[in-house]
Amino acid sequence: MKHGQTVHGNRSNDRCGFKKGTVHPHVLRHKFLYQTFEHVPLTTLTQLAGHDDPKTTMIYTTPNLQEVGNRLDSLYYEGD
Repeated sequence: MKHGQTVHGNRSNDRCGFKKGTVHPHVLRHKFLYQTFEHVPLTTLTQLAGHDDPKTTMIYTTPNLQEVGNRLDSLYYEGD
């Protein structure tokens, strides 16, 4: 898959929570590394990503604003 191409399968979009036609390979990579970071040590994730420096991997493990908002929403609504 070349840079800028999208994945158009409904199943892959639905599973990842993306709108149809908006899944780019880099977004999938970020999502995978971000979600995997919760379950494996940083050193292992750095190797999986093919990075030499864990600082590079940490870029992928930082939540974006939407992810932060989702976590805050889940905390707020769980308290009701």
